[in-house]
Amino acid sequence: MTTTGDLGPALVAAAEALDRAARDREPGGGSPGRITLTPVGEPLGGSRRSTVVRAAVAAGSARERDTGLPEQVVVKVFDPATGGEGWVREAAALDVLGRGAGPGGPASRGGAPVGPAPLLLAAVAEPPLVVLSDLGAGSSLADSLLGNRGDEAARHLVRWATALGDLHRRSADLRSGFEAALSRFGGAAAPAVDSSVEMLDRAAALLAEQLPALGIVPPAGAVDALRAPPTVTDACALTPADACPDNNLEAGGATTLLDFEGATFRHVAWDAAYLTVPWPSCWCSWRLEEQAGVRALRAWREAVLPAFPVVGTPAFEADLWAVRARWAFVSTAWFLERALAGDEAPAAGAPVRMPGRRALLLHRLGSVADLDDREAGTAPALLALARQLVERLTALWGPVPLELAPAFRRTVHHGPA
Repeated sequence: MTTTGDLGPALVAAAEALDRAARDREPGGGSPGRITLTPVGEPLGGSRRSTVVRAAVAAGSARERDTGLPEQVVVKVFDPATGGEGWVREAAALDVLGRGAGPGGPASRGGAPVGPAPLLLAAVAEPPLVVLSDLGAGSSLADSLLGNRGDEAARHLVRWATALGDLHRRSADLRSGFEAALSRFGGAAAPAVDSSVEMLDRAAALLAEQLPALGIVPPAGAVDALRAPPTVTDACALTPADACPDNNLEAGGATTLLDFEGATFRHVAWDAAYLTVPWPSCWCSWRLEEQAGVRALRAWREAVLPAFPVVGTPAFEADLWAVRARWAFVSTAWFLERALAGDEAPAAGAPVRMPGRRALLLHRLGSVADLDDREAGTAPALLALARQLVERLTALWGPVPLELAPAFRRTVHHGPA
């Protein structure tokens, strides 16, 4: 893991960007070089693609301390070698969410972002980083799901679903703004507005390479069906695209979505399916207790319905099933090679924080294999392929059930419907 000592140049660049933003807000421009950032504690997290650190903001003389900045900020630094499109997508998404707050302009000029997202205070291209508002201490949905209080996990799930629906509803008209921001930050190499097209194409290519090793010949049209857009309704919005249980923070009575490095503008069914797959791109992808999932999906629909009335129709329900099936194949393409090599066992005595890949793949493919043709939309070839995979993988591994999230392994008491 990167340490705070390795981030010196990045924090200097972040401080300079904050200094420029502060001077831009002042008549006459102010004096340069007055803001410094000092790391607070160890990195907050991140991944192989990025490191996230909290930093204290300090200014120069007393006269210069009125910068309009908070006492602490969060700096997310992207690894140029592994970060890919992450910096461009996160900077563009948070910038357009801030600009959507009203005539005051970007969030760095005051106001609040559109939806439950952090405020973007500054973005730097070299080294690639973003400076965000510090949300303080709190807990994530993953903390609740991995705990031992099923009732609280169910309530937390509803709050998360409401926040996600709030983001979808508020960002429904931001496609052109997000596209412009991608171009502004990415230049000639700006990524696609909707990354789901490339994701499906890549998954289809990977499966075409992997299936022969299992002795599976995919049914005619299955690979092409996976590449085809699965939705027929018109309900697209801005999304972080990796809305996992750990990519959020509940603090001060609000749930904020984090990690927009995969941000994209796509059909909202891709995110709603995180409650039904569940959690297709996430490490803590345990099953949800059935009624908890139903209630959370209902809360998401209620939040997004004013922008997308179609989410209450049978046509959207068909889209949700179709996307759920695509997620099963996409995650199979991602994880099959490692699952065939064997599931990693946790260290002796360590808690099991994530399910094995074999269990999650059999669960996801099994849910597709159990569908009838009407539920799968116009892709019966995908149903046939799912059944082939379930049969072959079960023969190799035996039945490997996917357990409930730890919090739901005791009885959950639901309130009135």
